Order: sequence, then structure tokens, then C-alpha cells
Amino acid sequence: MYHGNLAASGARVMAIGKPALLWNIRHSLHAIANDKPGTRAVIRAGKLVSRQPDCILYNSHVSRAQHEAFGYHAAHGAVIPNGFDTAFWRPDDVARQQMRAALGLGPGDKLVGFVGRYHPMKDIPNFLQAMAGLMAADPQVHCAIIGQDAGPENPALALYFNALPEKRVHAFGRRDDVAKLMAGFDMLCLCSKWGEAFPNVVGEAMACGVPCVATDVGDCRLIIGDTGRIVAASEPVALRQALGDMLGLSDDALISLGEKARVRIADQFSLAATVDRYSGIYNSLLEGR
Repeated sequence: MYHGNLAASGARVMAIGKPALLWNIRHSLHAIANDKPGTRAVIRAGKLVSRQPDCILYNSHVSRAQHEAFGYHAAHGAVIPNGFDTAFWRPDDVARQQMRAALGLGPGDKLVGFVGRYHPMKDIPNFLQAMAGLMAADPQVHCAIIGQDAGPENPALALYFNALPEKRVHAFGRRDDVAKLMAGFDMLCLCSKWGEAFPNVVGEAMACGVPCVATDVGDCRLIIGDTGRIVAASEPVALRQALGDMLGLSDDALISLGEKARVRIADQFSLAATVDRYSGIYNSLLEGR
């Protein structure tokens, strides 16, 4: 949202009556060198004029801390986490059975899912390297990859896919029915290196009753709590161990974790609560004028 924030600042300069100005930042700032040169320039420009907004809204506590450490004005910062529609993102036993039957999964098979486009920050090789060891050790472990350019057709990933048993790798490409497919997962893995602030896919999976293993990026630790596992980024061995620990749980224990994850999302990250918090900030700024 960096470009949009600067555009909003420029629009207020030209507006009559100096309307309220809010910025929204939905990206973490682990290391500015990870961003494109143009984006780095816009981030630095934002720092220079970050006293202008009446409020800088972040969707993650980690993101706020990183930006303020970089020099963004702290006095008007606030965090509103993303919210989730738990009527849409929900467990679906029918979709689960249909999806798993279509993949040829048996009762004892476990399906580890990844959802995300191909981008260096997503670190898909980390996931595939971790899965290679798990799938070699257990013939009942499968993996599903959903996302644009995230499958074996991508030359950048071909080497990693070649190390996996082909018949147990299910690459879907880009899909519009992720909620239905996600219902078939036994767990979800987020393996990003950087950039994540409040990754929606984690909350969506949890709302579907799917426990998560995630790297320690953005607010993943806060989102997941005690319903899954958190590991260091860029550590395939640690990621494999965490996924292996989850795969070693009984079916009942995995289901229980998933139920606990859904309750956590409903209680702490509901869409209604997020809307209410945005409305409250909008109203307070309007009343001030």
C-alpha cells in the first residue's frame, strides 16, 4: 500500500478543507533490501512524510514495530488485524471427501498443503525440501500445492519437484475454489522468508479447521498461538521436523487442533470485529473534524 499512501497524501494537498488522512501498511519490513528498487524508494519517501497522516494503520504488530524502527512516525500508529468470514472459510466434510477421493488418498494418508503464488519471498523450495524428507520416510504422506506458477512446470522449481515422488505430489495451479480444496488438507504450511505481515492464508486455513505450521514471519506466531507450530524461516530441516511432529499426531489430535484453530480465529480475528475497528477509527476522525 506504499504507493497508495503517497497518492493519498498528494490528494489531500490538493483537496479542499484538509480531509482526514489514513495510511494502511500491509507488508512487513524485515529488510528493505528484499524489495524492488522502486519500492525501496517509495518506502523511504513514506518515512519522510509519515508525520502527515492522522493515523497509520498496520495489519500486524510486527509490521508496525519494523516500520517505526525504520523511522515511520510512531505517534499515530495503530494495528487492526485482518478478519475472516468464518461462514465462508469453514470445515466442509463433503468437499474434504470429494477432494481426497479425486486425489486417490486412502484413510491413512496425510495431505500437507501449500497455498501461494510463486515469488522468492514465499520460499517454495523450503517447503519442497522439507517435504522431500518426509515423503521419503513415509509413503502415506502427500503434498498439495495451490498457486500460480507454483508447480513443477516452473523451471525455477523443477529440481525440487524432481526430488519428490511424482504420484504423491498434487499441483493445482491457480484456483478459485481454495476453500473447498483446503478442506481436504490435514495441515497447511506457510514457509515464507520475509514480507508477510498478516498472512491471510494462515487465518483462512485455521478457519477451515486446518492446523498450520508456519515460519516466524509477520504475526504468524500471534495468529497461530498454541494451535500449530512456528519455526525459523529458511530452515528446511526445522520445517521438516515441525511438519513431521504434526504428522506424527493421531487423527483425533489433528482434528482437535483444527477445531481449536477455528475457535481462535472466530474469537480473535473475526471479520465483524475488524470491520468494527475500522469503523471506529473512521468515525473518530470524522467527529474530530
